[in-house]
Amino acid sequence: MEVEQKKWFLQVLSKENSFYNIGTLFPDGKQAYYYILVAPPKESELISAINDNNVHDISCYGKLIGSGCGKPSEELNSELSEIYGRPQE
Repeated sequence: MEVEQKKWFLQVLSKENSFYNIGTLFPDGKQAYYYILVAPPKESELISAINDNNVHDISCYGKLIGSGCGKPSEELNSELSEIYGRPQE
């Protein structure tokens, strides 16, 4: 019996700081999201893993800032982008 895999998506919140919102849709329809500051050497590896639907441990790509169930609100995206998404000086 084949097991249906999770589906992943990626939203760039700050390209300058490699700050991303990564989400997944589970086979049962539930969603989860993760905010992560991606380590620059791992950025292309993460994007490739998401494109291949082959993400196993989000934290191996950088610093996990937060996560939750469902869809994150636009207010949360904006708030975290203000904190972590500002260009570095």
